[in-house]
Amino acid sequence: LDHYKSIDALEHGYNVLFTGCGLTYLIVYGMMHYLSKNRGMVNL
Repeated sequence: LDHYKSIDALEHGYNVLFTGCGLTYLIVYGMMHYLSKNRGMVNL
């Protein structure tokens, strides 16, 4: 039972990590896109 619990926790941790990385990537990409657009630079 404990073994399955740890696997569940691990999957939950990966989901949180993946979501966090995805959100961070979107925020960074959005900021870079916004800044490059404002400065007239080439978009990423």
